[in-house]
Amino acid sequence: MKIRLKLKWLFHDIMDRIGISVKLNKRKGEIQVLCFHGICNDNRAFINGRFLLEKQCDELLKALSIEYNIISLDDFMKGNIEPNKLNILLTFDDGYLNNKTLLLPLLEEYQIPASFFVTTKNSEPKWTDLFDIIKVEKIPLYKLQESFPSLNGFSLSEIKKWILVQDNKTTIEITELLKELAQPSLPKYKVFWELLDKENLIELNNSPLISIANHSVNHLSFINLSEDDVNQDLMDSVEFLEEIGTPYSKVFAYPFGHYNDKLIEFLESKNFTIQFSADGSKKKRHGITDRLVVNPFISLRNQLKAIDNGQY
Repeated sequence: MKIRLKLKWLFHDIMDRIGISVKLNKRKGEIQVLCFHGICNDNRAFINGRFLLEKQCDELLKALSIEYNIISLDDFMKGNIEPNKLNILLTFDDGYLNNKTLLLPLLEEYQIPASFFVTTKNSEPKWTDLFDIIKVEKIPLYKLQESFPSLNGFSLSEIKKWILVQDNKTTIEITELLKELAQPSLPKYKVFWELLDKENLIELNNSPLISIANHSVNHLSFINLSEDDVNQDLMDSVEFLEEIGTPYSKVFAYPFGHYNDKLIEFLESKNFTIQFSADGSKKKRHGITDRLVVNPFISLRNQLKAIDNGQY
C-alpha cells in the first residue's frame, strides 16, 4: 500500500514538472475537515511528523483560499456552505504558541478562518513533544527505565507506544520524568513544544478569524482513562475555556484521534454534540467527524489531490 501511494505521488509530481495542471473541486457542496498541528520557521529541521514549515503552510493556505471555500467553525455547525465548491474547515490541534506567532499572520494575510483545538494545561510541555526532543537529541531514557523496569530492552518506538496506553496517573508521572531528561534542551526547541497561555488565548478569542475549541486538559488518550477521569477532564477544560470567553468549549477533538462508541455516547450525554477524530477512518460513524491530517512530507500538488479526494 505504501509503495503504491509513493508511486502515485511520484506520478503526480512528474505531471507537475511537465506543466499539467491538477483538476480539483470534485466534491462540490461537501465539507472536508483538515487537521494541522504546529508550524515552525523555514530554517528549522523537523523533529516530528506533525508540523509544517512556515513556507509550506503559506503555500498551502494560499492554494486552499484560491481553490476552495474555507469555512469557520460556526459555518460548519450551522451548515453554511458553498454548493459549487468543496468547503474546507481548518483545524489546528494542541494549542501551540506558533499558531499565534507564525500562523495567525498568514491567516490574516489571506483572510481565512481557522479553529484552534487547545489543551488547557498550557504551562507544561506535552509528553509527546518531550519525547520528540529526547529522540532527536539522543538523550538516554535510563531514568524512565529505572522507574519502569519493564521498559528495559524496548526500542524508542516501543516505549512511545507503551506510554500511549497508560492511565492518567502513570502518564503524568512519565511526563515529569521526560521533562527532567529533556530540560537542558527545552530552550533550543521552544517552537516545537511551547503552548498558548491564557492571555494568548483570550487575545486570539477576540480575533474574528479564530475559533477556540476543546482538545482536553492534558492531551491523554481518553480510551485509557476511567469514566471519572474523562468526566473530570471535560469539566476542567470546559471551565477554563468558558473563562476565556469562547462559545465552543463543548466542541471537542479527541487527543490522538482515539475514541470508541462508548466515549462518543458519554460525551454526547455531556452535551458535546460536535466531536472530531483524526484517525483517517473511511467508515462514517454517527456523532463524529473525521479529519484529514495534513502531511508535511509530500508536495503541494499531492496534498491538494488528497484533500480533493478526502484521503491519501
